[in-house]
Amino acid sequence: MRTALISSGIPGQARHSSRTATAAQQHLLDQADNLLALVEHIEGLVWSIDRNMRYVILNAALRKKIQEVLGVDASPGDSMIDLLGMLDPAKKAEWERIYQNAFKGKAHRMIQKFILQNKPTFYDISINPIRKGNTVIGLSCYAHDVTEKITYDARLKASEAHFRALIENSTDIIVVLNKEGQIIYGSPSLQNHFGISPEEYLHTIGFEYVHEDYRNEAMQKFQEVMKKYNKQVFLRTKIVRNDGATIIVEGVATNLLNKDEISGIVCNFRDVTERIEAEEAQKAIDLKFKALIENSADLIMMANATGQFTYGSPSVKKLLGYASKDYINKHVFTFIHPDSVPDAQQLLGGLMQNPGKSMTIYLTLLHKNGKPVQVEGIASNFLHVPGIEALVANFRDITERKKAQKRILESENLYRNLFNKSPLPICVCDADTLAFLEANEAAVKHYGYSRKEFLSMTAFNIASPEDHSSLKTLLQSGKKPSGDRLLRKHIRKNGEIMYAEIISHVITYRGRESYMILANDITEKVKLRQDLVEEKIHRQKEIMKASIDAQEKEREEIGREMHDNVTQILTTARLCLSLVADTTNPDPMITRSSDIIAVAIEEIRKLSKDLTQSYHREVGLQLSLEDLTDSIRTAGQLQVDFKFNIANEYQIDDKLKMTIFRIAQEQLNNVLKHAKARRVAISVTQESDSILLSIDDDGKGFNVREKRNGIGLQNIINRADLFNGRVKIESSPGKGCQMSIHFKLPEPL
Repeated sequence: MRTALISSGIPGQARHSSRTATAAQQHLLDQADNLLALVEHIEGLVWSIDRNMRYVILNAALRKKIQEVLGVDASPGDSMIDLLGMLDPAKKAEWERIYQNAFKGKAHRMIQKFILQNKPTFYDISINPIRKGNTVIGLSCYAHDVTEKITYDARLKASEAHFRALIENSTDIIVVLNKEGQIIYGSPSLQNHFGISPEEYLHTIGFEYVHEDYRNEAMQKFQEVMKKYNKQVFLRTKIVRNDGATIIVEGVATNLLNKDEISGIVCNFRDVTERIEAEEAQKAIDLKFKALIENSADLIMMANATGQFTYGSPSVKKLLGYASKDYINKHVFTFIHPDSVPDAQQLLGGLMQNPGKSMTIYLTLLHKNGKPVQVEGIASNFLHVPGIEALVANFRDITERKKAQKRILESENLYRNLFNKSPLPICVCDADTLAFLEANEAAVKHYGYSRKEFLSMTAFNIASPEDHSSLKTLLQSGKKPSGDRLLRKHIRKNGEIMYAEIISHVITYRGRESYMILANDITEKVKLRQDLVEEKIHRQKEIMKASIDAQEKEREEIGREMHDNVTQILTTARLCLSLVADTTNPDPMITRSSDIIAVAIEEIRKLSKDLTQSYHREVGLQLSLEDLTDSIRTAGQLQVDFKFNIANEYQIDDKLKMTIFRIAQEQLNNVLKHAKARRVAISVTQESDSILLSIDDDGKGFNVREKRNGIGLQNIINRADLFNGRVKIESSPGKGCQMSIHFKLPEPL
């Protein structure tokens, strides 16, 4: 370009013209003006410099940019290097070298970064030599802003790097299949999940890795996605790994066969094995939870913030009799007993003020039939929890438990009263130490200690010294006797001895293994027993003395009978026999002696029978008494009436039967010897659990209040006492005698 063209047509710039220019020259000048006008208004930055690196041309866009950045109005003739130095002093020398190289005739194009108004700006700059002949007389420069393109390219490059990093490091599986179903690409995660390298899977049929149970479905999905470009098909299937294990994958297959850069079916899967297993496990848990809710005896209800029911478990029907339509969208107070409404209002207010808090419930609800139902449970405010957004209450029916607790309380009060009010002393002591834990009023009264004193003592404090060793042995053995009856000697606070019958039971008292000890004061009973023993010994001595006296009397009578009767008869017989030798006819004397001896023999036989007649066990009581009465009848001494009414005498003790026989025998002898009676009646009968022996005679009788010298009646009384018999005698002079004896039969085992 000629210098004249470069310098013409720019406002404020000198332009040399010649009035003598030719028409051709005028045409050239017009073209130059047009060109300068075009440069002036071009969007990019256009400038030219001379060899002194001063501006020759600056278009409007460049002048404006310099004004905006440097605040300077640039014009032709200004030093370009100085302006560049103002922009970035560090690069001033570098710019100068760049332009000097261009003056050597070599065009130059570059991308330069500038910091304009604190922002990075990129310009694509072209520098071209302006020649005149073979000489470079200037430089023509053009620059346009490529910041947006540079930024876009950088972003695109970063996006590509990011995308590649995502693909290479993603746990998702990306597979590209061709239209034949062969794998033509696989992301690195394919090898991680399947355990196969790219060399093994590339160009293999993808369906070979699908489990046989799912293969047909996968192939059908492939055919479906092949029907239309850009079509997406969801697929869940099971893949067989190289080691034989299976995993479940799901994802989307997209038909991108129409995309030249891809030309395949892009499958994007992810391993959902753990999720599916977790879902199955959660489904099982949900089913169990649902089963628990539906079959639970507990009542679960939910209400909204206004107190209206929004849910109720099936147990509501079982517990309260209401179907869901009866309570859904109805206020909770509708189903609460009036007595519990104040508590329910307080509970609801507390829940509303404390989100997330749980509170214990004790309420009385109303059954559909109107009966009260007592419940307890937990109410929680979950209005703030997404997915719940309700007041949740979990109840259980405690009506029966409350009744049981009431019965237990009543029972406890009853037994406490029985314990405290029992007339027997009762104490509770620790099983390991025998320290007293409790004592009732009777114990305090009997032993003389206050309750406070009792609770500071042990069983050793009230036991007699001779019992201490047995208590120590009990503690050392570790045994826990229960229910045993023991006779112990205890010592009262005043030092008195108390005999006690002890019964101990192992119980749990306030969480401790303990003995409950009942002490029956039998001091008077022991003393009475000792008196009875002494009396019994005395009575036995009396009986023995009476028996000895009876034996002596019987011997005396036998001796007298033998001396006064039998001996005299035999003496007479001896006398007759002594006269036989002096008599010419001895036969009458011998006959007489024989008769006398026969009388003696009969007397001895009679005496012997009286001595040996007794009760015969082998024949029984009835036959023995009949034999006794028959002998009396045969002798013609008395008229005897005998009655015997015992259903089964073999169930009666033989000793008792012998005693009855001896008493009857003794009384009949008394009647024969003393009563002068004509008639006697003997009766033996069983009345329920006793035997009654009655002997009545019509003899002369006697005064029962007068002391008698004989021992016959005393023998009868003593014999009856041996079997706890009660003897009753009624008699008066001229009225005969009536004797009755009751024997109490022992209870059968």
